[in-house]
Amino acid sequence: MLGIYCRKSQKSTGVVTERSIDEQRLLGIETATKMKLKYKVYIDEYVSGTKSNRKALDELRTDIMDGVITVVFFQDQSRLERNTDLWSEFKKLRKEFGLQFMTDSGLFNLDDLVIELTSDIISLFNSFYAKQTADKINKVLDRKANEGKIPNSLPNYGYTKNSNQERIIDPKTEGYVRLMFSMSLEGKGFKLIANELNRLGVPSPSKRGGNKWENTTIWRIVKNPVYTGIKTWRNHTFTIPAYFDKAYHKKVLDRLKLNTTNKGKSITKGFIARGVMKCSSKGCIDRPLTAH
Repeated sequence: MLGIYCRKSQKSTGVVTERSIDEQRLLGIETATKMKLKYKVYIDEYVSGTKSNRKALDELRTDIMDGVITVVFFQDQSRLERNTDLWSEFKKLRKEFGLQFMTDSGLFNLDDLVIELTSDIISLFNSFYAKQTADKINKVLDRKANEGKIPNSLPNYGYTKNSNQERIIDPKTEGYVRLMFSMSLEGKGFKLIANELNRLGVPSPSKRGGNKWENTTIWRIVKNPVYTGIKTWRNHTFTIPAYFDKAYHKKVLDRLKLNTTNKGKSITKGFIARGVMKCSSKGCIDRPLTAH
């Protein structure tokens, strides 16, 4: 089977710097058709090629080691890696499991010493390009921070941006932020708060849990000093509109230590034959029949 690996590192900005996921996938399918092989598609979207651990790439590794994938297609080497260690790892996997590498230019024959040397040089350039790009981005972000502009693009929950890209309180989520803090100050635990927000049908900012609120999401929000009007980024501090003053936030944080006694109900299932049936294992009395 042919494994089609697709990766895109950034969202579209109007300037074409890398092929789309769809284009990479279609190129891979064309290759599978020509080789008369079944195929499986692996997609890592908005993930840097410098990272060795990626969800789809990890799945591809597993399928290679399980013998499911015998041919790997990537549009070009930079889609697979911008990391010399990762390229070395896949070269070892190739030798150990008899893999073939394919690109849109055809067979990537690493048995040819010249091609192998060229691929190693390409890997070095890929790694250098990634580091150079990161360095340029960091310089731009630092310059923005020095000008008093918050570099990161995604505001914290409860905030949005105005036309000048300044942080302002988001009227759509403001009430829910205030609800979290007030419930916490009343002594309600994170579980109870999450249950209430889910009951109200409020979408969670977390991508986990199917858009449902979880304890950890509430915890991150309630403990974050950003809601007192202080936003930090690296060594820079910015002033933004505050939800509460520092004294109020301190009261909420102090109350958290007591809130563990008010976590909300956990759903438990009783054993219908409790007190009637006994487990046959010696000393095991009045408990459900389970494997020992």
